[in-house]
Amino acid sequence: MPLQITVKMWLRILISLKKQQNSLVNKFGCLNYRRCIMKRIVTYILAMLLCIVGLAGCSTASNGSASASDKILFCLSSSSDVFLGTLVNGAQEYANTNQIELTVEDGQSSIETQVSQIKNAKAQGYTAIICNMIDTDTALQIMAAADGLPIVFINRSPKEKLLKENQYIYVGSDESISGALQAEYLANYFKEKGLTSVNAVLMEGEKGHPGATSRTEAVKAGLKEAGIDVTYVFDDTADWSQDKAKSMFQTFLKTKCDFDCIISNNDTMALGVIEACKEKGIDLTDIPVVGIDGIQDACIAIQNKIMNFTVLQSATGQGKAAIEAAVALSNDKSIENIEYASENKYIWVPFEGISLDNVSSYLN
Repeated sequence: MPLQITVKMWLRILISLKKQQNSLVNKFGCLNYRRCIMKRIVTYILAMLLCIVGLAGCSTASNGSASASDKILFCLSSSSDVFLGTLVNGAQEYANTNQIELTVEDGQSSIETQVSQIKNAKAQGYTAIICNMIDTDTALQIMAAADGLPIVFINRSPKEKLLKENQYIYVGSDESISGALQAEYLANYFKEKGLTSVNAVLMEGEKGHPGATSRTEAVKAGLKEAGIDVTYVFDDTADWSQDKAKSMFQTFLKTKCDFDCIISNNDTMALGVIEACKEKGIDLTDIPVVGIDGIQDACIAIQNKIMNFTVLQSATGQGKAAIEAAVALSNDKSIENIEYASENKYIWVPFEGISLDNVSSYLN
C-alpha cells in the first residue's frame, strides 16, 4: 500500500475519533467514554490491518500479472507437430491457471493464413501476439500485419537485427547447446568403447531452419573437438517428420551401408528411424540413437533401452515464458524480470540432457 494512502486513512480515523469525543463524554461520562473510545480504536486498528493485508495481497497479485483487458493471440505454424502441440498445451495451461485470455490459431503451414490471422488481431481486440512462424523470412511481413501490436516470436526466431527491446522479442532455447550435448554423450559413449572413427546417420530438420542448422553444426563441431572422426554415411533433411524420416531411412537401408550411431535433430525423426530398423529386424543395442526435444515417446524409448539420449527442449517452459512475456508487453512493461530474460529481447529456456540415468524424472 502506498505510504500516502496509509497516512490519509489514519488522519481520517483520528479526525473521526476527535469529533466523537465530546458527544461520548457528554453521553457516557469520562470513564465510559474511555472504554468506548478504546473499543472503537481497537475496531479501527483491526479494520486498518485487514485493509492493509488485502491491498498488499492485491498489489502482489497484480505485479506482472494479467489485467482483465489482456487478450493474447497464439499463431501456430502447424498443429500437426508433436513438440509444438506440447508447447501450446504448456501455454494454455499457464494461461488458464492465471485467468489469461488466450486464443490459438493454426496456420496449417500456410504463410497466407498466418499473416491473415495476424492482420485481424488488432481489430479483434488482441493486446499481444505469440507467433511460431511458418517461415522465418516472413518476419517483417508479420510485424507489418501486427500493426504495432507487440510480438513474442517463439521457437523460430527472426534475424537478430529485427528484434526490438520489449516490442519484438524471442522465446526459445539456445539450439547450439542441444547439439553440443548430443556430441558430448556420443563422444563419451565411443571413447568407452575405444572407438575414435565412426560412421554416422544424421537426420536434419527443415532445410534452412535456424534450429536445424544450429543443432547440426553444433553436434558435428562437438564430435570433431572431442577427437571423434565421423563419416556421415547419411545426412539429409526429413522436415522434422517421423513418417518422412522412416521412409528415407528405409531407402538408405537398401544400400547396406554400416553405421555406428543415429543422430537426429529431433525426437520424432529419431523414432521414425527406429521404426524402420525394427521393421527390418536391425538390432540397435550397440548403435546409440540420440534426439532432441525430450518428448514423452522418446523418454519411454529411452526407458525401454530402444533410444539412448535426448535433450529436453522445455515446451512447457517456453509456453509459460511466452505468455508471461505477452502479458508484460500488453501492459507496456519490460520482460527483464521474467526468468531467463536477456537484453529485453530474449528469453532463453535452458536445455536438459536425458539418458537412462535420469529419464524416470521426465516421465509423466
